[in-house]
Amino acid sequence: MATDQWTIRNLLTPVATRLLIGGGNPFDLEEVLGRMESVVLRNAKQLEDLWLSCWDEKARFYESLAVNARNDNNLITSLEMYRHATLSRFAAFLINTSSPEKKKESYLQYRDTYAESIDKPSFPVLPVDIPLDGETALAAYLHLPPTGRAAAGAIVLFSGLGSCKEEMHMLARPVAERGIAVLVPDMPGCGVSLFERGIQCRIEHIEAAFSSCLHFLTEHEAVATVPVGCAGLCMGGGYAYRAASLNRGYRYCAVLFPLFVADVPISMIPQWFKAGDWFTYQTGYINPTEFESVMGCAEEEHPECPFFIAHGKHDNWMSLERTRELFSRVPNDDKELLVIGNDSDRHGEYSTVLHTMPVGEQLHWVKHRFADWLHRQAFTGTGR
Repeated sequence: MATDQWTIRNLLTPVATRLLIGGGNPFDLEEVLGRMESVVLRNAKQLEDLWLSCWDEKARFYESLAVNARNDNNLITSLEMYRHATLSRFAAFLINTSSPEKKKESYLQYRDTYAESIDKPSFPVLPVDIPLDGETALAAYLHLPPTGRAAAGAIVLFSGLGSCKEEMHMLARPVAERGIAVLVPDMPGCGVSLFERGIQCRIEHIEAAFSSCLHFLTEHEAVATVPVGCAGLCMGGGYAYRAASLNRGYRYCAVLFPLFVADVPISMIPQWFKAGDWFTYQTGYINPTEFESVMGCAEEEHPECPFFIAHGKHDNWMSLERTRELFSRVPNDDKELLVIGNDSDRHGEYSTVLHTMPVGEQLHWVKHRFADWLHRQAFTGTGR
């Protein structure tokens, strides 16, 4: 085989990486990849269809185990099997199919299975609506600290285009475990907000969401008296940076691998992000060039609150130089920049494998540094 020929594994590396970040079982992933490699796939549609059918089969298997366990009153096993089913549905959701209807079907299955997997008695996760204007509302989850423990702080956790509130569970849970409530909205262009409420990813909707989420937390009985911060991952990290810049009510801000699309070289933006039915469905048929131009950060914008940022040294979407510049704008002395990726580190402590957005292979430990920083701000930090 020629060294420049793409394999199934090459093509699916970004998808597989996100699945593993979210907690996907590596043996399930290996089995599906092996099945796909054993078949001659002649076009992208065949690849999508086989990926979807493999993960649907796995999800149905785990769902059957979950139902049987629940019927036998084995509730711990039932929750665990629903978690495996949820991750199988997540794997299907991650494929950017050419059909918005297929994407919607995958998402709704993921949403419904996730709702069955939540350990609500131990970690309350409340479905809530965040009024966006006089006619509609963002769908969201409010993750509360363990039962019996009052929240000492609260954050809004933003995800970006192509994600959803369910995917952010892997970041919300470690923060909630530390006594901080986490509001995770389906942002415009994402999840229920898009598929069932028609809220598309437009800059006016996004900026309205920044203030609406903050207002929601300051009015909610569980967290009305605690300091509120914001956080985000990838494009959601860009959202958090701007949210704290535009709304001084956010008392602290933490971002992971932030992305401003306007800062990405056009040659690096994948085709699905620039054109096609799925992109236009999410954005409301706005011209891609116009969309990219407004998804940036003005020179005068910067948070004034305590600030944490983690970024990949070799990120080839959002350069480290640009991230350092955004970091330097923050005037608060209580700020930290964590750079992931050190060419001289032969032991891999700060190494990365996939140098694209999101650089997430290190989230298994970075998310705890992130959560610890948020804990400090909520309990003792200058952002209180």
